[in-house]
Amino acid sequence: MDWIINNMPVISLVLGVALLLFLNMKCKLNSFIALLLSAIFVGILNGMQLTDTLATVKAGFGSTLGSLALIIGFGAILGKLMVDSGAAQRISSTLLDKFGVKKVEWALIIIGAVFGISVFHEVAFMILAPLVISIAKEAKVPYMRLGITMVAATTLSHSLFPPQPGPTALVDAYGADMGMVYIFGVVVFIPAVLAAGIILPRLPESSCRGY
Repeated sequence: MDWIINNMPVISLVLGVALLLFLNMKCKLNSFIALLLSAIFVGILNGMQLTDTLATVKAGFGSTLGSLALIIGFGAILGKLMVDSGAAQRISSTLLDKFGVKKVEWALIIIGAVFGISVFHEVAFMILAPLVISIAKEAKVPYMRLGITMVAATTLSHSLFPPQPGPTALVDAYGADMGMVYIFGVVVFIPAVLAAGIILPRLPESSCRGY
């Protein structure tokens, strides 16, 4: 019993995630409502009063949504400026000239990796989406084929390399050496991005020929 009490925050978190997955996958409940109910459930399991739980959930959702709104908004503006100014078209033409149509995925891997390290995940998508569309039109290939490559490179880079919040938090938590994190990150990044960004889009089921 003492073990359960001491580890209740972890246990409640696991149960909350399980409830979230159940409501989403089994009950087909709206994701926002499922997340809200799961958050309330976790708060109650940790001994919080219902009113305090609701106040905490409200504050957490408000701060998160507020920051995301600014990030996504500015990212969308920057992406739109790239399209209207012709920058996306110029970049796409340059990449096609340098790499060729058959190797344009390699260019997107490099760009996605750089953006994944340097900017917020949401901003990277907002900036790179118009670029991917421009390159796909120029190269006459399906949008999704290049989109999968861009998403794979950006997501892997964002998840593996500091100074992004997740990897940086893990470095601090475990006292890891930053240089070794980058070295092992590259070791993981290369085969993963080749599988998800190069091989997967070329499979018949993933070619998305209708797009």
